[in-house]
Amino acid sequence: MTNAQKWRVAAVVLIGPIMALMDAIIVSVILPQLQQTFHTNFETINWVAGAYFLAEAAVIPIVGYLSDLLGSKRVFIAALALFTASSLLCAIAPTKEALIAFRTLQGIGGGALIPLYYAICFRIFAPNERSTLTAVTSIPLLLAPAFAPTLGGYLAANFSWDMVFWINVPIGTVAVLLCLWILPGSASDQSGQTKGDGKNFDIPGLLSSVASVAMLVYGVSGAGTKGWGDATVLTALLVGTAILAIFVMLELRRSDPVLDLRLFMNSTFTISNILIWLTTGVFVGGLFLLPLFFENVQGSTALVAGQSLIGQGVGAAVGMSAAGMLYNRLGPRTLTVFGLLLLVGGTYPLTQINADTTAQSLQVWLLLRGIGVGFANQPVQTLVLSVVSNRDMAKASSLVGTTRQMASAAAVAALTTYLVVETATYGGGRQAIAYGIADTFWVILIINAACILLALTMGNDPALAVLKQRAGVPNAVATEEELSTVLTTPIAQIRNRPNVISTVAANGVRVMGPDILLWRYPENNVVSGSLLVVESNHFCILKFYGEILKVYETGQYTIPTPAHYPPNSTQLSFDGEPIPLYEALYVNRAQLPATASGVAFSRDMAEMDYRVDYFIHIVNLEDAARLVEHMPYHGHTLNIQEVGAYVGPCIGQVINQLVRAISLKQAQELQAQNLSQRVHQHLQQFLSSYGITVAVGNVLIGPRDERTKALFSLEAFGLSKLDAVRYYTDMQKNEKSKQSPGAR
Repeated sequence: MTNAQKWRVAAVVLIGPIMALMDAIIVSVILPQLQQTFHTNFETINWVAGAYFLAEAAVIPIVGYLSDLLGSKRVFIAALALFTASSLLCAIAPTKEALIAFRTLQGIGGGALIPLYYAICFRIFAPNERSTLTAVTSIPLLLAPAFAPTLGGYLAANFSWDMVFWINVPIGTVAVLLCLWILPGSASDQSGQTKGDGKNFDIPGLLSSVASVAMLVYGVSGAGTKGWGDATVLTALLVGTAILAIFVMLELRRSDPVLDLRLFMNSTFTISNILIWLTTGVFVGGLFLLPLFFENVQGSTALVAGQSLIGQGVGAAVGMSAAGMLYNRLGPRTLTVFGLLLLVGGTYPLTQINADTTAQSLQVWLLLRGIGVGFANQPVQTLVLSVVSNRDMAKASSLVGTTRQMASAAAVAALTTYLVVETATYGGGRQAIAYGIADTFWVILIINAACILLALTMGNDPALAVLKQRAGVPNAVATEEELSTVLTTPIAQIRNRPNVISTVAANGVRVMGPDILLWRYPENNVVSGSLLVVESNHFCILKFYGEILKVYETGQYTIPTPAHYPPNSTQLSFDGEPIPLYEALYVNRAQLPATASGVAFSRDMAEMDYRVDYFIHIVNLEDAARLVEHMPYHGHTLNIQEVGAYVGPCIGQVINQLVRAISLKQAQELQAQNLSQRVHQHLQQFLSSYGITVAVGNVLIGPRDERTKALFSLEAFGLSKLDAVRYYTDMQKNEKSKQSPGAR
């Protein structure tokens, strides 16, 4: 896919998330109008906003699973169509109950759009391109909620409240048509994604995830109006927590869960997520607090309140753009800490506001706060998905989106509840509301300060580290097609390092294609002290004189000097060449579990005719390690199809052993299922040393020579062995007599 095609896809899929993010906030300024239109109280009409949050959080956990099952393109278009149709229904809703129900449908569609956007884009953009992608596309994503109150106020003031929903209909319709035209395939042409891999649908995980998230979000959202001590709120939180515990236990036991909680085993992924939860939560909470101050304390209209927040949105755009340009140079940790410091500096003046504070006096601090949010948000959004493989991208996006949405809902509910309590302590009136808002911003300030300490422990992007080390080093730049199979140019020496061993070329392009299971570093000069770089979606198996020395996870390592040489250090490799001192073998994590199927037919060395349908699996890193330790292969790459082709001749050896253990007649008399089990048993014993798990389907075994075939057939008709031989001999004589020259 060309660079222009990648950006075309990113631009098209960006339309949906922008609408979804705007509609989460835009209704905050029209709630008073809705309350008057439907003649209801504020607690009821507040569910127009709360239902959207609830539906978003409930649907996000299953988006990644559905994406892997049905394809990202199909699920994205379905979600966009649902969002557009439900927007139309919201605009014509006749009652408050109907409006809340249609907002729930809108939240389901909107909740699926955001994680699918990240999954699709991060699959088609290379690691060194993702910071630019995030910097460019995150600007409208951050500006959407920032400018949503302004747009909502304008539409409500000049038209009516339903125009807030009508505006989505033409935009959404055009977006659906563009997606059908622009998005290739079932997801993207470089996703490496399989659609419908035959695994059982995780029904228990699906139901428990939706139920737990829905109950928890309902509880924290209800606490904003009912308080944390309300019986309904407490019940929802307790039930949601109990179901969540069940969900965690179920998912950790499955190989293909709805939400892959094992991703949290990566410390960088975990810390980045926590930073996203906290910074996003307090930012969204601030978006609800500031309009409340401008409208209820200063008496501004909805339009003026929205316009007062423009500076914060512009600052966020500037911050994200600058962070994107500096990401490859400074790294995520430095940029995030800098952004949080600006955020703390911009938030502190908001803790000092009172009834006499004007919107003009806050503009500089809101601008500074927006820049800080941009600097803090862009690096962690890039980093959190850069440490997962393409195979896990959809589910990682769902996991990030689910937890982020829960954090936003919890932050809004918690900050609203705190505001109500603090305002009550000051009595009533404008001044009390102003003091309550100031106290609430103290909570936001403390959380932002705590994020600085957490950001200092954040890891760096492994691919970015390689790019920084290779900056300024002369090296031939190969095309992406050449680099997709094997690195053809040697890596230049870097500073005092003998060489750098990596799957990332000097221009940042990864050298392992999506179908490569294993890639061996092509140079033979891997020595002690070399810098070994392992990317986020790879493992590296380091061999010393043909024996596995160590297996490395993601990170950078100096190749050690072994304490002693192995006794077989003089043996030759499979291709007859001397075994090198060191071998760096990279395993593509996205290919695991690797599967292939094949059909094995009789070979010349076999004593009978046979046909075996087989399926092989290489499940985990341990299997891959045994594979590269024992299996012969040539060149620098190995894919699962080549492994499958190697298994075919092995089946011939196994069947020969099997027939020697049991007679050919016994093999034929066995039922097909029993025969498959016998072949599988012998095969598995042989192939397990290679890390290969085999499943055997149909097995057909028969004698190779015609005489034995005929004798088996005659015996099957009830003839004894002696009569069968006599009958066969007579048939052969008659056949020869017919073929003799004198036959008539």
